[in-house]
Amino acid sequence: MQRSRIKLADSTSFSVCFQNDSQTLREFADRYLEGHNGKRGTKAQLKMSFDNLCAFFSNKRVDEINEGDAEDYRRELEKKKLAENTIRRRIGRAKQLFNSAIKRRYIDTNPFADEVSTVGSNVERQAFIDHQTIEHLIQSLDCESLRVIVALARYGGCRTHETLLQRWEDVDWVGGSILIRSEKNPPVRCVPLFPELRRHLLRAKEMAPPGATMIQNRYKTGVNPGTTLKKKIIAAGIKPWPKLIQNLRASRETELMAKYPAKDATSWIGNSVAVANKHYAMKLRDSFSRAIAEGATPQITPQSPSDKGRKHATQDFGRLKIVVKDAIFPAQSPLVAKENDPYGTRTRVTAVKGRCPRPLDEGAAEEMNVSVLLSRSAGFT
Repeated sequence: MQRSRIKLADSTSFSVCFQNDSQTLREFADRYLEGHNGKRGTKAQLKMSFDNLCAFFSNKRVDEINEGDAEDYRRELEKKKLAENTIRRRIGRAKQLFNSAIKRRYIDTNPFADEVSTVGSNVERQAFIDHQTIEHLIQSLDCESLRVIVALARYGGCRTHETLLQRWEDVDWVGGSILIRSEKNPPVRCVPLFPELRRHLLRAKEMAPPGATMIQNRYKTGVNPGTTLKKKIIAAGIKPWPKLIQNLRASRETELMAKYPAKDATSWIGNSVAVANKHYAMKLRDSFSRAIAEGATPQITPQSPSDKGRKHATQDFGRLKIVVKDAIFPAQSPLVAKENDPYGTRTRVTAVKGRCPRPLDEGAAEEMNVSVLLSRSAGFT
């Protein structure tokens, strides 16, 4: 019960008691989940975190939990030897729940506001799984559904739940693409049918039972094949790596980002460039070895014997001087290389000297019949 003093127009006042309508944490968490419009997997993760939170606070009301209680909750999670990122995720979900309580005016401040909840990258749990290891694993598996699940994760960059959702109707064999269905955003994304993925899908298609619509037929949606997969990895003589499916997915994204524009690679995987760089992309040994062998100096084509002895031609355009070699000049140009040849001779621009404070005169460029690409804002020396 809370007491409030009400002041009347004639300056007299009296006190009244009213029932506080604040709910217990368990009641409020249940209502919050009931109205949450997230995906099934998201709601399952929230429920698991809220169950843990409510078990710790027992039957306390939402407005009875303070900053000290929030600190005690974190310490309790640390005593359980949970990973730091796991602790931060649970704190973040608690913070999310109490922010909702603020919006409904059950409380004025969030008791978890000062608790760190930003999830960081954990390099120690990252593992790049090479093609040789994956091919050995796939060949050792006796279940075609598990084979194609591993292939979808490693070569298609699929999340765990995504490996169970894919349908044969989404594979475009002619166009070379596959639509990946997901419980996260975007709900559908178009991914190239990479050659290394195509051959495993072709085998799975041949072995699929008549009338099969799903690419894998063993696991129902919501089941985690990770437990079975780990046993199979050990049986194949391979040391299990952390985060079995996620590191397969991260290995694929690392390869794609090393070969294709980051925006394209992340759109195929279904995340953002920032998330990829923070949680997925890994350093590659091949990149280090290639840097030692090749460096970063651009390749310069050596001068051929036929180029030797040819004269350079120069023309001034105000403060800009262009030096060309064996240029194509019209017959009427003062820079005609051969007087009797109306077509001139062929060349390329080899140097730009001076500064260009204004746009290059396009008429002058046309007169020379040479395509010159210059910045219209920067000076050249």
